[in-house]
Amino acid sequence: MILISRSTKKLGKAEEVAKLALKEHPDHAFLSNSLGLVLMDQRRFPEAISAFKRALESKKNRIEIICNLGFAHYEFGEMDEAELLFKKALVIDPNYSRAISGYINLSITKFDFVTAKQFINLGNKLELSDPDFITAKAIYFLCKGDLKNSYDLFNRVVGISKEYADAVVNRGLINLIQGNINDGWEDFSLRRKRRWNRSIERYNKIIKWEGQSLKDKKILIWSEQGLGEVILSLSLLHNIVSISDQIIIECDHKLVKLLAYSFPGIKVISKNDKANFYNMNFDFQSSSFELIKFFYNKNKTENRFTTYLHASVSKVNRIRDKYKSFYGDLPLVGISWASPSAAHSYTKNIPLNLWDELVSSKKVSIVNLQYGRSREELEQFYSDKNYNLINDGEVNTDRSFDEFAAQINALDLVISVSNTTAHLSGGLGQKTWVLVPPIGPSSMWYWFYNSSYCPWYPSVSLFRRTAGKDKEFMNNIYCKFKLWVDDKNLKNH
Repeated sequence: MILISRSTKKLGKAEEVAKLALKEHPDHAFLSNSLGLVLMDQRRFPEAISAFKRALESKKNRIEIICNLGFAHYEFGEMDEAELLFKKALVIDPNYSRAISGYINLSITKFDFVTAKQFINLGNKLELSDPDFITAKAIYFLCKGDLKNSYDLFNRVVGISKEYADAVVNRGLINLIQGNINDGWEDFSLRRKRRWNRSIERYNKIIKWEGQSLKDKKILIWSEQGLGEVILSLSLLHNIVSISDQIIIECDHKLVKLLAYSFPGIKVISKNDKANFYNMNFDFQSSSFELIKFFYNKNKTENRFTTYLHASVSKVNRIRDKYKSFYGDLPLVGISWASPSAAHSYTKNIPLNLWDELVSSKKVSIVNLQYGRSREELEQFYSDKNYNLINDGEVNTDRSFDEFAAQINALDLVISVSNTTAHLSGGLGQKTWVLVPPIGPSSMWYWFYNSSYCPWYPSVSLFRRTAGKDKEFMNNIYCKFKLWVDDKNLKNH
């Protein structure tokens, strides 16, 4: 029952059955292992780790459980723990395919391409042909910039089994990352069937919008994927605002006030409200991300990407005046160094010690724009260094983004890794430098491949990192930053 429910994506049911069975058989290793897999599918990695550890208590050398625990640590960004587990699995069986694939993925994430290549060569020698190994090879070629070989390998996995949805999605991502929206979108649409529980199928009793005329029609737009992706996709909302009779947006509670302020006349509802949309007589429904399919190419051709989010002017002025009164007339620079909830935060984040020269500048005031569990790490870093940091306790990003938006707009420059802060700043039209991760597991296709220009946000400049060379990268960023600071201070005086 657990296996059937999991294979049909009924993850809640699978979890319920597994937990009920464990009540009757608390020491059953394979039930705990099955529960761990279901929790992994839901990206609940700490719980999955606990379930796999429980399974190993009675089956200490069961190699598949060891690898499952390794992958759970890997996805949660705990690379050292993952490495120990993959090593343990390879001691038990040096030719175990899943451990070899895990070690390839781990090595790629740590930018250790030499080790990754060694394990790929081992897999080739063993003539491994399972989807996990071929996928690991495809990711290796992707990271090395060989998009053709990467595409061909993902395509090979699809040929082995069309049910291997991750491979279809990844094949689509190869096209999308090159800006080929039309070629990649059909494959990308299969993201609804990939392992992770981030559905793109909701409110199926309402007709799905497929680009039909919206004149005098009522449409529900519901948010899909992370907050950053929602903000990005709403850059295309203006395409339907003037032609639809009524638009209702359902989104995360943090975005409600900001979107209502930015799109007057559109009703915005929090997902927490659990509104009954089936009683609202909608003609169509669509995920926010599907707007990209219909309007990206048109907007790019017609150069119709503009600032579309708006913070309260009075809040912006109040915050800016507050900061200036405390810290004088220095340029205000906001920084965000981490993407704390990302699956590959290990490679998306830039270590704080590499920010040292930039944040120690006496010619600017640094503002903490970091959110989530990484915020305290940034605070501690500044405290240890005795640097001044504007750490505004009145801005609560857990509650609402309207104050956060005003804080961003009160600044002169935002420097951020690829995370929600970067998207919010771009949508607000703030001058923003986005430090884009190396192409590979942590790269987001919508930053595309090799341009410094960001079509979604005209105010954003993209700075692309190279795998394993963050120190040189941040040195270059600091050089550009010094030039910007000198120019800004010259203009101010």
